[in-house]
Amino acid sequence: MSIDAGKSPDAPDAARSLVIEAPGGKGRWEAPQGARIACLAAVEGQLWVGHTRGITVLRQAPLPPAAPGKDGKPPPAPVPQLETVAEVRIPGTVTWMFPLRTGGGAAWVSRIGGMGVCEFVPEGEEPKRKSSD
Repeated sequence: MSIDAGKSPDAPDAARSLVIEAPGGKGRWEAPQGARIACLAAVEGQLWVGHTRGITVLRQAPLPPAAPGKDGKPPPAPVPQLETVAEVRIPGTVTWMFPLRTGGGAAWVSRIGGMGVCEFVPEGEEPKRKSSD
């Protein structure tokens, strides 16, 4: 996986997408609304992307079951795809993210001095930590 640097690091299209390379080919994920990617963090099997509009949490999209070809050979590997799990909008570019040691989230720091903790919880579930902890 790499951040697409565009034609050059100073180009307007620099750092606006991720390129995922796998045996099946290359997949691409575009940052939301033209945001510029600033950092990446792996958090419990998900990829957290810090960018100029906040944080986007991605995971590999489920692959369809592969049936063997007519000649009995295995089918070609599918092209990897990422799907968005959650997003949070934060003022200023998120420049650093640190996975929580207890899991389930990450601490973040923005360029304009903001900092905090994000924990995405599926609907209907209770957070692992309470704000009073």
